[in-house]
Amino acid sequence: ANNAFRNHYWIKTIKIADNVKKIGSSAFEYCSSLEVVVLPNGITTIEDKLFNECKNLKEVILPEGITKIGNSAFGHCKELEKLNIPSTVTELGEYAFGGTIKLEKITLPDGISLIPKSCFDCSGIKQINIPSNVKIIKAKAFFSCESLKVIEVDSLNDFSSIRFENGSNPLS
Repeated sequence: ANNAFRNHYWIKTIKIADNVKKIGSSAFEYCSSLEVVVLPNGITTIEDKLFNECKNLKEVILPEGITKIGNSAFGHCKELEKLNIPSTVTELGEYAFGGTIKLEKITLPDGISLIPKSCFDCSGIKQINIPSNVKIIKAKAFFSCESLKVIEVDSLNDFSSIRFENGSNPLS
């Protein structure tokens, strides 16, 4: 259900049973003590704001089969250092990783064709891989990513074919 455990500040670890197929939006939003999450194989979507403002979240194990990471799904998860995005993900939401100040490296799966507005806004990423299928990078996708030093572009990608929304610089 939406908001199911929202603001349950005492929860530290979550392991969701394999028979669960959907977790509502904002279900764990503001669970400030949450540190570790293991999601089941049947989940296909990380709903909007699912872990938003889980300030102590350090580890999330995402199973293969997830196709979408929603808006602000990991917004302001300030302790999140590592996240393996499954190869099955084809859609990222706006501000999906915004404010993840300790998340330093992201490898996007090949199925991603668009990096949405403010997706990594104010994150700590130092390095990102842009797969060959990415054709559009929306405005402010990497806004205030002051540590971003390396943008790897897949060798199959003609970087000149990537369209920046409204001719904007995704870094500002």
